[in-house]
Amino acid sequence: MVSDTEIRRDVKDDVLPRDSRRKAASDEDYFLLHKIDAVFDELRAELKDHRPRDPLMFLRNHLVHKVAQAHDRKSRRRARTFVPADSNAVIGSDLKAASSHEDGESGRLAPESTQSSPMTSSSDESSIELSDNETDTKQTSETSHSNLRRHRSHRVSASQLTLSGQPLIGLDIGGTLCKICCFEPNSCDLQATNRRKFDFLKNSMTYGTTGRRDSALSFDCADGKFHFISFETRRMPGAIELMKKEGLFNDDEVVLATGGGAHKYADLFAKKLGVLLGRGDELTCLLKGLNFLLEHVPDECYYFTNPKSRGDPRTKSFDMQGTVYPYFLVNIGSGVSILRVDNSDSYDRVSGTSIGGGTYMGLCRLLTKCENFDRATLAAATGDSTRVDMLVSDIYGGDYDSFGLKGDVVASAFGKIVMKDDPWEGITKGDISRSLINMIGINVAQLAYLCAMRYEVTRILFAGNFLRQNPLTQNAIAFSVHYWSHGLMKAFFLRHEGYFGSVGAYFLPHQRQDSS
Repeated sequence: MVSDTEIRRDVKDDVLPRDSRRKAASDEDYFLLHKIDAVFDELRAELKDHRPRDPLMFLRNHLVHKVAQAHDRKSRRRARTFVPADSNAVIGSDLKAASSHEDGESGRLAPESTQSSPMTSSSDESSIELSDNETDTKQTSETSHSNLRRHRSHRVSASQLTLSGQPLIGLDIGGTLCKICCFEPNSCDLQATNRRKFDFLKNSMTYGTTGRRDSALSFDCADGKFHFISFETRRMPGAIELMKKEGLFNDDEVVLATGGGAHKYADLFAKKLGVLLGRGDELTCLLKGLNFLLEHVPDECYYFTNPKSRGDPRTKSFDMQGTVYPYFLVNIGSGVSILRVDNSDSYDRVSGTSIGGGTYMGLCRLLTKCENFDRATLAAATGDSTRVDMLVSDIYGGDYDSFGLKGDVVASAFGKIVMKDDPWEGITKGDISRSLINMIGINVAQLAYLCAMRYEVTRILFAGNFLRQNPLTQNAIAFSVHYWSHGLMKAFFLRHEGYFGSVGAYFLPHQRQDSS
């Protein structure tokens, strides 16, 4: 157990500002001035309740969490007198530019909510780079981008938004999956080509070999409806042939896109379909899409109420009110990027890993012969990872009390395979798929937690198509964040995971209708 002297030294040296110490002539006066005794009582109670194996780290986590709560309360008070930023601000502006507002409160990226992981015109005729420097700042409708920048206290629900004059499609062509955001207007005077788009869209739930429409994610606006579709990027040549056969695009039509595939497949779109891809920065689109959905779609964000439960996960919607800054966005696609977002105009990629959704799918295809993501996760739902993973109890015969490790904690992913003469004996493809999900989810969660500790950020939002309809990975991440933070952080998840880039791409030409 940590002594009061150690607690006082940690609180005094590591948390409170140094200039505050000079105001007190003695330790007693210092503690009295800052009401530290009450803090000591609270810390004692927390240590007694949790009995952490690393009490000093636990106390630091606890204090960081309390400071973040105080910051949130102060931010909410400031938000009550907040005046929205210029409504003509460009939706496709470069987020990497530092915010010009000193208080950092203008323009919200998102409303408020936590063991054992520039662009210049291109000379290439097959694509167009969308530049915020050449943007026409004229508003194209009464409910333009000002709706997107509006403060949460004046939040407009999606059903009240009108998006007349917007394009119809936004693409996010990733390394593993292509995601499509499609807006269907209520108007009956659509061009014949556009009408064919929506007839083709709504006549089926599946397209080709891997294409599928996520009907549960569709939502209505005042003058139309959003639809969401995805398919495996490796099927792109076949998808383009299908689009050509169905006559879904006009010659020289501009389609807004983001992701690496917007560059890779630009020539193919131009050659086969006569379509020009208007390209937007990937992270800019990601964050703008996230902003829109958090602002306008109810229940977009949720968390697990019982992260320690492996068998009966329960979720609860979380309405983020006030300010969310700073927060971490952990985007799990083919690889993983961890972004620290300080305000609507400033973010940094602080970390990442090459071990992500592409790793999972690649290993699944090699080891289980599952040809697509849905089959792999379906197999995982029936699998038992303990037939593959080596647990603490496999090494010690039970719990390892000296380090506070329970027997069911994974000591080595796939470790049991090493112990068998026949590595395939007694295991199924579901066991392998389940172990891979846990391995990647736990490692991503631990990396996110370590980054959160380094930058003293307590809000972690997880997104990316790897989490799409994948509660097993979500549960592994939620459990791991809870475990490593001793319950002081929550992992937040999002309903439209994987589609933020395509939504952001959809809004790219909002101020630039003459991009072609």
